[in-house]
This record gives sequence, C-alpha cells and structure tokens, in this order.
Amino acid sequence: MDFGLVLQTDPPASAVVGLMRRAERNGFRYGWTFDSAVLWQEPFVIYSRILEHTEKLIVGPMVTNPGTRTWEVTASTFATLNDMYGNRTVCGIGRGDSAMRVAGRRPNTLARLGEATDVIRDLAEGREATVDGQPVQIPWVKDGRLPVWMAAYGPKALALAGQKADGFILQLADQVGNHVADLVARYGEHSGMVPDELTAYIAGRSGYDYSHHGRTGNPDTAFVPDEIVDRFCLLGPAEAHIEKLRHLKDLGVDQFAVYNMHDAREATIDAYGAEIIPALTD
Repeated sequence: MDFGLVLQTDPPASAVVGLMRRAERNGFRYGWTFDSAVLWQEPFVIYSRILEHTEKLIVGPMVTNPGTRTWEVTASTFATLNDMYGNRTVCGIGRGDSAMRVAGRRPNTLARLGEATDVIRDLAEGREATVDGQPVQIPWVKDGRLPVWMAAYGPKALALAGQKADGFILQLADQVGNHVADLVARYGEHSGMVPDELTAYIAGRSGYDYSHHGRTGNPDTAFVPDEIVDRFCLLGPAEAHIEKLRHLKDLGVDQFAVYNMHDAREATIDAYGAEIIPALTD
C-alpha cells in the first residue's frame, strides 16, 4: 500500500513544502493538496517548490476540476512540471466542489468531466486533442506521462471513473457530506442508489459554510454522527490504524492519503513513518 499526505495550501507556502519534505523522509510516496483558488493559495506554484526540494515524491491536486482553468492550461502546467522534474505529477480531478461553489458556479457535468479527463491527459502526454472544436497539441512535450485519477461517488460517476480514469479517489468522513448531499438531491433519500447509513445525517447539513471546509474545529461537523466517524475514520493508537488499513488493503485499496489538517501535523507524519507505513509496505 502506498501512502499520501493531503494538505491545504494555507500560507505560508514554505510550511506546506516543509511538511511534504518531512512526509517523503517518512516514507510517503504522494503529496496531495486541495485546489480551490478562493479559499487557498495556488497549488501549482507550490508544487514546483515541493518537487524541487524532494527527490521522488509524486504531487498533484485532490482534486482539480474542468471549470476553473481551461484544459490546455491545466495540461501545460502538468507537462511543464513533468519536464522540469521528471514525470512526478498526477492529476486528481472531479466535478468541482468548493472551487466552483465558492465562486458561485455549479459543479461541472459528468459529460464535461469525462471529456476533460481525456483531453488533459492527451495534451499533457503530447498527443493532439480537440478543445472547443479546435485541434490542439503541445509541441514541446516529450515523453510526458500524466495519470488522471477521478473523484467519484454516485453510480454514474463511478461508472465514468471506471471508463476514463487511471485511478479512483474516494473521500471519506465529514468531507464526503457535500457529495452525499448532492446524491440525495439527485436520486432521493431512499432510492437505493446510496446506502441509508450515508444519507440519514444529511438533513442536518443545511447552510454548509465552505470557509471552514476541511479545517479543525469546523462547526459544520456537528451534523456528522458518531456512527459515521467510527465507520470511516482511522482513530486511536497506531495498532488501530494498522488493523483498519490492512482490511482496506485486502479490499483492494492501494493508497491511503492522510488528511493532515489539525494541530499535530508533524507528529502524525512521524508516527506514520515510524509505525504505520512500515507495517503496510511490502
């Protein structure tokens, strides 16, 4: 099993770079960040510094979306980083949650997400793609490689991820409430499309404030019941983490990405490096 570290790009950026360097020293293979231009600093600028100050760490957004950047710009940005640092990026992509909603936009359609996935990968790897009806190719890309991993939850999105993506991102715990609420609105609370255990708590989620998104002390987490926390979170001593991660590994999970957004970030990275990653790494 691989391990990733997920951070928000809060200033100062140097702290994000420092935590990613610490993560690599502790055996983490992936460094992920949020991508929401209004709420946090621009991640792709910071990726360049992370890549410069690490040796093998693979970096990327968890997740970007097809709406806040044009597709050729996204592809060119990844391709530039890969050319500079040797194909050490991965494109996590989804319909767009906080990045779109904070700016007053709706998340992208699945059709647009699927098309963007193909176009961004093709352009970043040097192939021609069609953008807004126009053939486009980035001529300077040589031997580029960009895996595209898709975040998905509902049945149609999961099918799209299986058809288009190189990897699948599943976000858990209180963060997933935004997406479950979308599924309930689309399919109905007792449609059978989403387990009742994941929908029963959504009624208490009205008025979600994205300024607290993913942060310690988020008052909106009050709507998440203990049963959901026990089911989806890794809690307790290292042995409890290892037990749950071994179960996930047996189910086919090949990476666990730690959302490290609290007041013990260094201690968590070090604990994973000392006890948990060695126990789960072949």
